[in-house]
Amino acid sequence: MDYTEDQQIILDAIYQLKNSIDISPDIRGGEPVLKGTRYPLSRVFAEIIEGKSIKEISENYDLDIKNIKNVISGLALLLQTHFNDNDLKGLRKNIEEFLIKF
Repeated sequence: MDYTEDQQIILDAIYQLKNSIDISPDIRGGEPVLKGTRYPLSRVFAEIIEGKSIKEISENYDLDIKNIKNVISGLALLLQTHFNDNDLKGLRKNIEEFLIKF
């Protein structure tokens, strides 16, 4: 299937997030965490707000720096995309599959 540029950006962002985040009722009650850890994303962002670098967070909590960067990058891609209802309709199946597997 051919995607518009914005649709491809959305898919890329979803892929990055899917491969960097775990959401499971068995892990912290379903709170999003960095993949393979119990470390919540909310804590990652709180640490950044407090002035810590991604490298510091990674080293202080023995986290995969690539996962942290992928989460931030995936969110940034979604935030910069100017998508409309037609873009989302064309991706509906992909997004639904992503959410089910997430």
